[in-house]
Amino acid sequence: MQRQNKIIIVLLIISLVFNVYTISSIHNLRERIANDFKYYLETTVGEEVDEINDTVNQIKQEQQWLSKVDIKDGGIVDGIQFVKFSWQIKDYVSGSAVRFYYRKSGEDKFQQRIATAQTVGSFEAELEINKEDQPQWIVSYQYNDEDYKILKKEDKSPYLFEYYVVLDDGSRILSSDAKTINLKKIIQSYAFIEAEVLLNKEKIPSVIEFTCGENKIQPEKIILEVYNNNKVTETELKIETKGIAEWKSKDSSFDKLIARAQYKDGETFKKEIWNKNNSKI
Repeated sequence: MQRQNKIIIVLLIISLVFNVYTISSIHNLRERIANDFKYYLETTVGEEVDEINDTVNQIKQEQQWLSKVDIKDGGIVDGIQFVKFSWQIKDYVSGSAVRFYYRKSGEDKFQQRIATAQTVGSFEAELEINKEDQPQWIVSYQYNDEDYKILKKEDKSPYLFEYYVVLDDGSRILSSDAKTINLKKIIQSYAFIEAEVLLNKEKIPSVIEFTCGENKIQPEKIILEVYNNNKVTETELKIETKGIAEWKSKDSSFDKLIARAQYKDGETFKKEIWNKNNSKI
């Protein structure tokens, strides 16, 4: 009986040693697999990252073929505003085609202009833009309470243009990124007019503050046309030295407000400031 017990104990010890060895082997195998997989990931990801970096560096190098585009006032002839775009191409190959593309922001298609060579690698493109000169109106609507929440703001410049340059040297075609430029400093003669409209709880204007921009032609006077059905009453607003004019309503018996800016050169420009039937406000 004792002998059988000894045999059983020995077998149990052998089984225990075998299990410990098996567990240890499995653990070591898992570590090897994990290390191999980690090495594989590091190698593969590293190669992918290197490829991405090479591509990015190549793109950056290709982008360096074009200098910064300078934009200058080309003068006005018969109401047409000329704007000159000039740039330098690095390592220009003689005979390569250089094209300039542009469009007014909001238009679907770009228009093409053949760039004119000035010196070796130096090019220029000139645009003719109809000078529809008028002040830019910026209108915002706010509740006349503690929240002072802005409901809507208009700030649409008619002088935004997009452009890019293309180089074709026969073996490759390079294109610069499309960039947006606001030409109002060149084209616009009149200062912008900003109108901040304070609304009461019924969304009817109680106060309107007009602010005129500096360094441009400012209006001589601002007249607010107050409409009530088909009747109109005009109120001339005094423009302060800082280009600020203010209007305060005496009652709410009106359904439309139109601002009229008048200038010393005889020009007059109008802008609808508020309309009772305008559901967008």
